[in-house]
Parts: sequence; C-alpha cells; structure tokens
Amino acid sequence: MMKKVDSAVNAIASGDGWFRIFYEGYNNSTGQWCDERTMTDGRLSVNLPTDLVGGYYLVRPEILALHAAAGGDPQFYVSCIQIFLESGGSAVPKDTMAIPSDEYAKNGSPTMTFDSSLLNHDPSYPNYGPPCYHSTAQAVSPPPGLNQTEGLKSPGCVLEVGRKRLLYTGHALL
Repeated sequence: MMKKVDSAVNAIASGDGWFRIFYEGYNNSTGQWCDERTMTDGRLSVNLPTDLVGGYYLVRPEILALHAAAGGDPQFYVSCIQIFLESGGSAVPKDTMAIPSDEYAKNGSPTMTFDSSLLNHDPSYPNYGPPCYHSTAQAVSPPPGLNQTEGLKSPGCVLEVGRKRLLYTGHALL
C-alpha cells in the first residue's frame, strides 16, 4: 500500500489516499502463502509503478496472519516507510481507500475470518482492500527542481537505524 503525501515528516498516515501496488495471497500452483516465499532470505522485492507522480510517499508493507482468523483474531503485521520517489510521471491512482476503515478490512468479513486450514478443500481466499494499481505509461525522467528536502541524513552519518544516527567524528562513533 502507498499513499502520496505533501510531507513525509508531517503526514498523517491514517485516512484516505491509500492505494495497493502489490498483492499476493495463497498461490494455488505452489501451495504457498506469500510470506512463505520470504522464508528463504527474508526478502520480497516489489517494483513501484513507473508512472506515479514524483514526491513523498508513505509505504505500508503488511502481512495478514490467518492462523487464528477463524477464531476471530486475524493479525496484521505492518510497517511504515517514508520514501521520496524521483519520477516525472503524472499518475495519481484514483482507486484509494482509508486506513483504518471497514471498507479496507472489516471485522467479521470472510477475509478476516478465513479458516486457512481449509485450503486443501477451498483455495478461494477472498482478497481485501483495493485492487492493485498498475502503471499505464512508461517511466519519465523527473523534472528539474524535483528534489528531496526532508528526511535527509546528517553530514557525517555512517549508519541510521530508526531515528538513531551514528555520526563519525574522526575519533569515535557517537
């Protein structure tokens, strides 16, 4: 999920504007859930749409764990990433929705109560949220003057984890 924002630093993540760029649930041909693909090296690569308008975005990777969903306890594991997209595209996805909302993920819906132990008998897991946005145009070079001004690393920063930064002063790491 992605959301175009004016400022990655001051943006409010909740509310409308979220659109999906990737979705994979259960793969009938391999007999695996998407998260099982990441168990080898912990990675899942997703290409961003090439025609999106440049600027700041919030990105929300998430996994919906269904091991307890049939008992009424689906579990979302989410992250939030702030990115700056250098793009000369002009696309702004129209099919967006609010998070949180019942439209996105409603308690008690077939998606949130799916019994994953029945996959051998019923591989029709019902998707939730908006459909995926797909690029409709070729990538375009960013226009002059499209520059990231927020979230830049401090001079001398050699490692950044979360909001903590290690600065090299020439003598010690602080």
